[in-house]
Amino acid sequence: MPVATMVPESEPGTVCRYNSGETQALAALVARATGRSVSAYMQDKLCEPLGMVSPGYWMVDPAGTEQGYVGLNLTARDYAKLGELYRNSGVWQGSRSSRRPGCATR
Repeated sequence: MPVATMVPESEPGTVCRYNSGETQALAALVARATGRSVSAYMQDKLCEPLGMVSPGYWMVDPAGTEQGYVGLNLTARDYAKLGELYRNSGVWQGSRSSRRPGCATR
């Protein structure tokens, strides 16, 4: 089913359930809005600020499109940094990682 024809099952903010279609749509929007691959954007906005030791990347489909819903490749240490960022509601070493604290509601 194409993402453009997917219909939400519930009102936004009422149910927390992982949805691959929405994650892939978000990855496509980031790539389109920034004019960069999601991996390149992630490197500047997440990997470097968190001091990750290895550049992360997503698996790609046969057309070369990053699969934003699956296959994020990071080292175990770098995944731990992501976990710590989440555990601290988007704060890393005393600084908020973004202007909008998206992971503040768990």
